[in-house]
Amino acid sequence: MEKYERDQKVVTGAGDGIGKAYSLELAKHGLNIVMISRTLEKLQKVATEIEQATGRNVKIIQADFTKDCIYENIEECLQGLEIGILVNNVGMLHNPLPCRFLNGVDTDENLISCNIISVTKAFVCTFSKALQAEYKAKGITIQVVAPYAVSTPMTMYQKPNLITKTAEEFVRESLIYVTVGEETFGCLAHEILACILQLIPLWVFHSDRFQEVFLNTFPTYLKRNWKSP
Repeated sequence: MEKYERDQKVVTGAGDGIGKAYSLELAKHGLNIVMISRTLEKLQKVATEIEQATGRNVKIIQADFTKDCIYENIEECLQGLEIGILVNNVGMLHNPLPCRFLNGVDTDENLISCNIISVTKAFVCTFSKALQAEYKAKGITIQVVAPYAVSTPMTMYQKPNLITKTAEEFVRESLIYVTVGEETFGCLAHEILACILQLIPLWVFHSDRFQEVFLNTFPTYLKRNWKSP
């Protein structure tokens, strides 16, 4: 982190969850932060907490990524800043429970607009790897971080366990692997889970029987593990 100390670190979706955890953890490493998120009051509260806890400078930019008119303002707010790190964390969850896409409670254009920014995992992974191949020689690191279960407001504060990490636990561990490869699952438990899942043929996941069992049982497990923040 030393070579980025004079630069600003931009974190999108920084108001809570993983984005908030990245903002705090990077500030603990002595880095100044630019937080971008939708809710101004939440941003102000979190920024104050981080400044008081770390002594670092925190700049906030209010932006609703479900809107198309925000980018000019973001560009203006970032003018003159040297951006050393971007954590592009913003996104929306289709549904807190597994379901078929058209059965979700939120299939409107807000969900689509916001997630076009974070896009899909497959596209982000391919695009990021292509960028890394192009810019690696210039000393730029581009890495995809694709976690499994993390306890955040988006996931209804799932109870942490061996696999489900708190946002703070996940972020601390993910920063250990920030220069290890162009794609990571962020923590050792999720890396092991990914290796196990990759051993299962895709036709199993795509089978009607598997999807029927999964959609009928896994939501019940998730609901049992929801907890108050």
